Amino acid sequence: MYQKKLHPLLFLLFLLPNLLFSQMQTPLDIALRYIEAQRHQLGLSTNDIRNIYLSDVYTSKHNRLTHIYLQQTHQGIEVSSALINVNITPEGKILYIGNRFIAHLAEKANHPTPDITASEALQNALAHLDIENDEPTRLIKKKNDRHYIFHERGISLNPIPVQLYYFPSKDKSVRLVWSLMIYTKDAQHRWQVKVDAHDGKILDIKDFVIHCDFGKPDKTCLEEDHLHTNIAKPLKSSSHKKNKPTDNNGQNANRSAFLNTYNVFPIPIESPNHGDRALVANPANPLASPFGWHDTDGAIGAEYTITRGNNVHAYQDIFNNNNSIGDEPDGGDNLDFDFPLDLSQNAPYTQIDAAVTNLFYWSNIIHDVWYQYGFDEAAGNFQQNNYDNGGVAGDYVHAEAL
Repeated sequence: MYQKKLHPLLFLLFLLPNLLFSQMQTPLDIALRYIEAQRHQLGLSTNDIRNIYLSDVYTSKHNRLTHIYLQQTHQGIEVSSALINVNITPEGKILYIGNRFIAHLAEKANHPTPDITASEALQNALAHLDIENDEPTRLIKKKNDRHYIFHERGISLNPIPVQLYYFPSKDKSVRLVWSLMIYTKDAQHRWQVKVDAHDGKILDIKDFVIHCDFGKPDKTCLEEDHLHTNIAKPLKSSSHKKNKPTDNNGQNANRSAFLNTYNVFPIPIESPNHGDRALVANPANPLASPFGWHDTDGAIGAEYTITRGNNVHAYQDIFNNNNSIGDEPDGGDNLDFDFPLDLSQNAPYTQIDAAVTNLFYWSNIIHDVWYQYGFDEAAGNFQQNNYDNGGVAGDYVHAEAL
């Protein structure tokens, strides 16, 4: 993604002659001039669009649309979620504009100087979440007067960022807050807490960990206004079944002629109830994963023979501590991930290699498919190495089998 960079003089562009713009307009120029010309239709004042900066800009390879994201600020402080995104065609036409700016921001925002410190805000959040902390919070890094990183020891799985924002509250006012993120030690919650920077009250709290509860099983599969008339077929054992491998185009292939073989429930089979496992050879898409699924250095040859690579690191996490214990399935030099799976046996932990292999396969499939629709490096996808294609690297997916 594009690194945030302040542009306090963006609107000096509008003072330049129209002739100059006709000769050198960039997508950013087009976006800014459009917002200025259409501010009344957008419900914004001149002040609302004066102090903005470029949050992100990139061009999609598949359709050549340029996507521009502009961040609203007040007194140099970001307004949470206050963005305008402008999508511009290769011909320089506005295709779509999305507006989440706060109208009449200066009238709604309170004083920009906090009355409590970032550390005090963190203590208030811990108390609200009933998280005990026997040690005083320790500062790791002060990026500036508005952004701090605190030590996670005894509190969180990750270091705790605390940053000053303006937050649009439910009463339509815009409050100065300390926004922080706490990933609890049991990995059950990832709390985002917004603490009022003046009186220390908790204004907003969200959990970024999703918990699913499907309730007790019902033999009739009946719920209110919901009926399954088709009964799924029984799960089949596939521990001894050997299928011919298929290549990335679904054609039968000679297994000995390929590297990268995975015994999985292949796309489009969505679950064991919908089909059988098959041996799939070389499934990596050459555009999305040009060096395969086990590369990280951008040169021919795999860096890993386990279920790890540029897009995904898949491993079992039965202890739910978000860490591998080093027992990932190993395909050897030929990257042959063919492990037994017998779904008639109620012993999932003895078949973990097959499960992790399937998880690795599907996580990479998602990466490669979404890449075709514009979710590439510049758009902020998840890769260890971006292969000089723009964006920010070092954010591959940790896929955990529980």
